[in-house]
Amino acid sequence: MHKAWDEGDVRHALELHKQAMPVHLAMYCETNPVPLKYMLSLMGRCSPDVRLPLWELSEVSKAICRRALETCGVLLAEAA
Repeated sequence: MHKAWDEGDVRHALELHKQAMPVHLAMYCETNPVPLKYMLSLMGRCSPDVRLPLWELSEVSKAICRRALETCGVLLAEAA
């Protein structure tokens, strides 16, 4: 997105921004940085564990984060 913007390809930069919007919104479904850390853990980048006063995401928020990553093509959708 930044490369497209820097190269003056505003249309492509905006399209990439729109594609990433589900992840941007999911990052704030609960107190940040917990959702972001959970999404990174789904990608195998870190542990989802957080220290107090933060705590684990609710199951609803976990589903929101997973769905956002699937929508953006970062994770494969789980088999039904």
